[in-house]
Amino acid sequence: MVAGALQVLLVEDNPDDAELIELELCRNGYLPTITRVETGEEMAAALAGGGWDIVLSDFNLPSFSGPAVRTFPSSSCPEWCRPRTRSACSNAGLMIS
Repeated sequence: MVAGALQVLLVEDNPDDAELIELELCRNGYLPTITRVETGEEMAAALAGGGWDIVLSDFNLPSFSGPAVRTFPSSSCPEWCRPRTRSACSNAGLMIS
């Protein structure tokens, strides 16, 4: 990965929120390439394609939600993107709120 380059899979239904996320990433020195999806099916297909540095997801969407990720078959979601507890994220150096 080139310094600052970031391949982002964004699960978000609101284009304005997606733009704010992109602006915030840029403001913090990243050069994001963002692919936005809105459904669980689209997320599963994108995950299967691989190549992501990070997956960001809205918690509640009209047809999908953050907790629904837990119902994905293990084969659809690589180890690095499976839901983790707050302490596991903290130990990995990730911030969640």
